[in-house]
Amino acid sequence: MHRHELFIANAENIIAESNRKGTYLLFYFDITNFESVNQIYGLRAGDRLLQEVEEELNAFPDVVLCDRIFSDHFLSLAIFDDPISPKTIMNEYRERARTFLGRQEKYFPNCRLKVSCGICPVEDGDILTAMDEANVARKESKKQGSSHAVWFDRSMQEYLEKRYEKEKEINLAMRERRLCFYLQPKVNIKTGEILGAEALVRGIARNGQIVGPGYFLPIMESEGSIIDLDFMVCEQVCEHMALRREKKLPIVCTSVNLSRLHLYEEDTAERLHEIVSSYDIPPEYIEFELTENIFLREFDSAKRLLNRLRGYGYKVSIDDFGSGYSGINIWQEMDFDVLKLDRSFLDEDEEHRQRNEALLPNLVDISNRLNITVLCEGVETKSQCRYLLKIGCNIAQGFLFSKPVPADDFYDHYETSGGKYPSVVDSPSDKKENQDDKTEPESINIGVVFKNKQALFSIICGLCLLVLFVTVIFFQYRHFADGSFSVMAERLLTSFTTGQESSSAVDMDDVIFILEDYSQSMVIHSLVATGMVVLAVVLFAILFVWLFVRTQRELEYEKKQYELLAEFYDTVLFQYDIKRDKIRFSPNAKEIFRLRDLQQKDFIKNLSEKYIFPADRDILMGAL
Repeated sequence: MHRHELFIANAENIIAESNRKGTYLLFYFDITNFESVNQIYGLRAGDRLLQEVEEELNAFPDVVLCDRIFSDHFLSLAIFDDPISPKTIMNEYRERARTFLGRQEKYFPNCRLKVSCGICPVEDGDILTAMDEANVARKESKKQGSSHAVWFDRSMQEYLEKRYEKEKEINLAMRERRLCFYLQPKVNIKTGEILGAEALVRGIARNGQIVGPGYFLPIMESEGSIIDLDFMVCEQVCEHMALRREKKLPIVCTSVNLSRLHLYEEDTAERLHEIVSSYDIPPEYIEFELTENIFLREFDSAKRLLNRLRGYGYKVSIDDFGSGYSGINIWQEMDFDVLKLDRSFLDEDEEHRQRNEALLPNLVDISNRLNITVLCEGVETKSQCRYLLKIGCNIAQGFLFSKPVPADDFYDHYETSGGKYPSVVDSPSDKKENQDDKTEPESINIGVVFKNKQALFSIICGLCLLVLFVTVIFFQYRHFADGSFSVMAERLLTSFTTGQESSSAVDMDDVIFILEDYSQSMVIHSLVATGMVVLAVVLFAILFVWLFVRTQRELEYEKKQYELLAEFYDTVLFQYDIKRDKIRFSPNAKEIFRLRDLQQKDFIKNLSEKYIFPADRDILMGAL
């Protein structure tokens, strides 16, 4: 039995057995901003505040029953013998609330505590109707933003009548099983692999139109029927999985949401396990999601439920993390498997974006160190995916991949696509966008080679050697040619001289022989010289290609360094060249440290002019 049901039963017994003929009033209380107490001052301080509120309510005159029905919500029943006026009751309540909050202010100075209160007379002993009416008045009190009580009147009746009509419609849909589940995939950003899915509730109207959860979930939670809905969705998921397993079709791990009202049911974990076991579904295929606010309101109960579910072998995730007042104690005291980041962390508003960029990398890093899987919800763009990858979050869920779809449609796509979506990072269509998003080395070309000083020096040396080699060959060849010509001329002159002395004609065959011999020698030496020049050019080309390949490898290595540095989004890395006194920072230093130049010369030489904190300069000098 729910605690509010227990209160109703006890109140009805008191009224039935009481001989008093006075006026019965029902008070519905709620502490505004109670979550901030848990967040700032801790859970023990929050428990102490709840205990003091209950003691204060019991001290109200004429109160015959008081109970905390859940979280920071209280109900109390009072009987007044004398005729009363709403104004008198509300004034008395306001003074008591002001006194109580004044006492608490010294314990919680950083919280703006208020108490919302709705009051309604109980007519004909109908506690259930009075509770609904007092709750409507409480919500009106909360809207006013003060600690004044609101008395329920007939002007609020229209709201209740519409609510009752919705309740009847929803209950009928439950009986007719017109509440079903859709699936939305959970995707590995790097590979596009579908890792699992979340079961999200949808309603089906009589005309077949799909009804969103915002229409029926708030009502079902307020009246408690959401517990039955969660069990029904869990059963539908398991039933669908069992049918696919019978046909030997693939299934994926599917997560089911649990309402905070399950915390007040001692057998929730046992009932869920019984449902899953009845369909023979292995526990690793079912995951249960609990919202972050559950842990801030009912920490101990949530911890018990979480541990019981994990004890059966089910995964448990913290849903909507960041939508409320996140507490570090979730990591300290809870054993869970998945942290689902709320879509608010992807807010494009400039102020929120700067805060998120400071917070989110650290949240992801903490989770990764604790071996907790991190998933981000509400992903809609490829640039968001690249950002998540950069900070270490590899799993996403959102409209970029798929909106929630019927289970059969989900698995049709899963089978036809091989269980994958096209990779959303580094695709050809994103090439230009990628270049805008991250710093990369320049394209590898001749210009880049000549920007490398070491390569430039080697090439200049090679060119000088080539010129020297060709010059030497040229002069050697010229010297040889001149020498050969002189020898030939001398031989011809000798022939002519010999011929004249012997008074005989010069033998033309000798002249031709001398010329042919000279020509052959010239051709041979020309070929040798040309071969040496060609060899020099080939050697230079080999040197150039070797330098080009080496530079290309260095640039590829540099590219990998950039990619590695990009992963350390919240950590600035640097390389220091002690010989040149030159320092180089990773690209994220521009944003984190507001650096204008990532490479700085004469770093130690000009250390006194740098942005290093003076007390740290000696330590930095020693390290470098």
